[in-house]
Amino acid sequence: MFVYWGGNNSGKKEVQQTVYTNEGKIGYLLDSTICTYTDIVFTDTGCDVTKTFYGKNSGFRYEQVDWKRYNTPHSWWGVEYGKERNPQIDTTRQFRKRPKDVVRNNKLKAYTKTFTSPFSLKSIGLDEMNILFKSVAPHVENTSTVNQLKSFSHTHIVPYRVITEPEKLIPKIQMWSDHRDDSHYKTVFQQYDERPDLVFKYLSSFFREQRYIEEKLREQNVDYVYYDMDSYDVASVTGLEKNFHLPESYHLWKLDDPDTKKRFDKALEICDAYLKSTGLSDTRLDFRSKDGI
Repeated sequence: MFVYWGGNNSGKKEVQQTVYTNEGKIGYLLDSTICTYTDIVFTDTGCDVTKTFYGKNSGFRYEQVDWKRYNTPHSWWGVEYGKERNPQIDTTRQFRKRPKDVVRNNKLKAYTKTFTSPFSLKSIGLDEMNILFKSVAPHVENTSTVNQLKSFSHTHIVPYRVITEPEKLIPKIQMWSDHRDDSHYKTVFQQYDERPDLVFKYLSSFFREQRYIEEKLREQNVDYVYYDMDSYDVASVTGLEKNFHLPESYHLWKLDDPDTKKRFDKALEICDAYLKSTGLSDTRLDFRSKDGI
């Protein structure tokens, strides 16, 4: 079993799919609730999964908030994963939140005391599951959560990446949103042309978050191992038998389209300028002394 301490855009979906491939169990620590994926059946066409939400409003015991059995086809991961949320590179797809998701998420947000003491992650079987996080920072700051996870016989994993090619940063350009600060910029390209420092600050936020997580783990004496995301060998650090490989997102872009190619080249220019400006080469905490991130 393992605990994967990955921040935003740090390979969590690939880890989750690898667990699916091995028909394991996953506990997903969300902001206000805990989601478990169990009874997984991996077939040639997809995965059958039981998804259950747990939370508590008060007291000690968790209650089952929501439950469903569903199928995720492999084609979703192979074709859809890595495409754009916003038209930074590929304008063919934008995500829309479904009304039922809004209702469900509002319902789950009511369970704000899920991670407030007293609570027991073991009581819903998380000690027998692999564990991921939606947002890691609140959990790594919660000493009760960390202490419970330390008591499990899990391997703690911190992902990192050695960055030698600017293409590796383009997925982060894709994640830029005008809902962030300075929302009067409609695209990351407009923001870069007018305020490149803000784009650089945005890119650094990913690596600063991951290093903050690693720093907190050290402060709380959590022993961990590193996972090189570019090895695409999740099984080597998780103890699972089989890997699941997601395609690099830039393989999904229609670069034969002139408009898409123009955006790709612009994104590449931004990433290259960022790497030259910061000197970022390795996202692990020990390299902060080199780039200051």
